[in-house]
Amino acid sequence: MRTEVARLAGYSRQHFLRLRMGEGDATRGGILAVTGACRKLSHERVTPSILFERAEEFLKGPGQRLSRAHAADRRVLDAILTDPINADFAADVAATGVASETAVRHLLQAGKKRLDTFPAGAAIIYYAAARMGTTLPATAPELAASLQAQALKGRANALRMLGQYDDALTLLAMAAKLFGAARYCAQEAGQVEYTRAAVLFKTELWDDALMATRAARKRFAQSKDARRMAHAELLEANILFEQGDWNSARTTWLRLRKPLAALKDKDGLARVWLNLGVCEIRRNQPEDARRWLNEASAAFRALGNEAELARTRWNMATYLATFKSPARALRALRHAERSFHALGMWVDAGCVGLDITDVMIELRTPDDVLTAHAGNVASTFIRAGLGVSAAHALDQLRQIARNADRRRVVRTVRTALRDAEANCSEVAIAALGEAGADSGPSEHDAV
Repeated sequence: MRTEVARLAGYSRQHFLRLRMGEGDATRGGILAVTGACRKLSHERVTPSILFERAEEFLKGPGQRLSRAHAADRRVLDAILTDPINADFAADVAATGVASETAVRHLLQAGKKRLDTFPAGAAIIYYAAARMGTTLPATAPELAASLQAQALKGRANALRMLGQYDDALTLLAMAAKLFGAARYCAQEAGQVEYTRAAVLFKTELWDDALMATRAARKRFAQSKDARRMAHAELLEANILFEQGDWNSARTTWLRLRKPLAALKDKDGLARVWLNLGVCEIRRNQPEDARRWLNEASAAFRALGNEAELARTRWNMATYLATFKSPARALRALRHAERSFHALGMWVDAGCVGLDITDVMIELRTPDDVLTAHAGNVASTFIRAGLGVSAAHALDQLRQIARNADRRRVVRTVRTALRDAEANCSEVAIAALGEAGADSGPSEHDAV
């Protein structure tokens, strides 16, 4: 039906999809064309306001673009979004009295832009969007359910990045039910399955993650979404890689370069390059590893994707430790650790901290310096919520200088992390278009 509406209205399928998702600026002529197409196909009395929020009011005026009818609401929200995002954000949004489908979508876009640079802030914005989605009495129940589900799915993705896996899975279950209530959201339901697979991947539940990934890919195939199908394959390759099937993962990543390039999916392609770099380190191929990592670093920097740029720095440090010198690796690891700290990605920051500990042991770092660093790493894991389940291991880490076998202490912490279902994975999961806005150039990270 969506393709037929687009054809009758004179739009490409992709452009019509952007309009449907509230990402395009509908024009006067476009509103009338889509309304006419829907009326013809459904044989029902379809009015502009059924399809486009505030369209009747807009069409009575002289303007040419529907965005004009929502400009005042967006200005109010943008004024709040320019302030630091904190726990009061949702209450501040509610206090403005702004509540519309378009306003919810505006918040969804604001959360999306911050996901790779400020995941904690993105989680708060998505919460505000979900809360607003429950206050739209004039909105069709199916559409309201879809908007709420999109907000919950976005928040779950942010919480995944922050290492809050149980909370993410709970939100995804809620989102799945809401998308089911929306009925027409097969593609969006696939995104929920994909995000659930990404969370299961981070908790090392490989079989469950594979099932969810394949379910997502099936949904994307049904909706003929080539980009998301490629992302699902990318995640499946990540799972195979973590299970030790490096060759199958590498074959998939190499094959995905062509379709992702054809789709102009720069973020997805950069993640493929990063994963190939990780793979070539494992395969003891230094030249190929360096080439892929440098490609990924340049791409993530251009995209402003700070989260995956930090992950690339982490892997560059692994490259340096494996093929160059521990001292150079230590500098690169500290850079990556600072980046993850700045993003509030505490599990990843702690995992990098463990790698730093390993290198410091190799470099025979003085006991007082090693102990101070190990204590900071333990504190980072506590911030990630691992204090109770990994208490004994973290206590050993704090007292690492007293232990004759210091590497065993680090291994014990890594085991405790796996038991707590926290995966220190260095491969990159595709983000289904959730990449942040460009943030300009930063320092060069080439190895």
